[in-house]
Amino acid sequence: MHGKKKNLVIKEGILTNEGFWWLVGYLQGDGNVDERNGIWLVSTDLQPLRCAEEIIRNLFALGSSLYVERRKFPGRHKPKLKLAVFSRNLVSWLHEIGLRFGEKRWNVPSLPSDLFCSHLAGLFDAEGQVLLRRNKDGKSKVAMIIIHSCNSNSLKLLASNLKGRGVRCTLLKRVRRNRPNPHYELRLSRRFGLVWFAENVIRHSRLDRKKMLLSSEYLPRQTISGTRV
Repeated sequence: MHGKKKNLVIKEGILTNEGFWWLVGYLQGDGNVDERNGIWLVSTDLQPLRCAEEIIRNLFALGSSLYVERRKFPGRHKPKLKLAVFSRNLVSWLHEIGLRFGEKRWNVPSLPSDLFCSHLAGLFDAEGQVLLRRNKDGKSKVAMIIIHSCNSNSLKLLASNLKGRGVRCTLLKRVRRNRPNPHYELRLSRRFGLVWFAENVIRHSRLDRKKMLLSSEYLPRQTISGTRV
């Protein structure tokens, strides 16, 4: 099966489909694109991979295969799951429409607000983190949202897009031991940005455990007035 071409069906309206742009964001955040074999999506959670499997089947009429990667110390870590779609034609088409993939090469597509939020939700599901802290009443509240990447240029572009929506964020560089590439963190910590993210981005998420952490129970008390972007 590896390396074989599969017929690719492109459903009408795919470039305005929110699920497609979530898939692109997730693939750019925690996936691999191989010119010879197709695409791989990786997670320790089954839920986003099942969602990706359904999106790929509905939009491209392609099947996929799920693999479990054996861990050296299985008792200490959740098993790593991989969803593979063996289609060279899919890879070629993704490149033809201007999308790039890889730790340091992925790009930020120019999208209207809802599709931008879907793409950001995919990145968040793949490489996002929610930090909680206890307030003076002892309740856990969201202190920060972080998106991790080795691609500083694309994180800078994301930060610029968020700033255009009134969301202020910071970009930090981290040097990690035994890693050849520097690591960057895009951080949202101001109340407005946290609530904006929860109201506009998290509704596109396919990962319930992250959606739960950005529910009203954990958000700062102040809310955003007005309509969703």
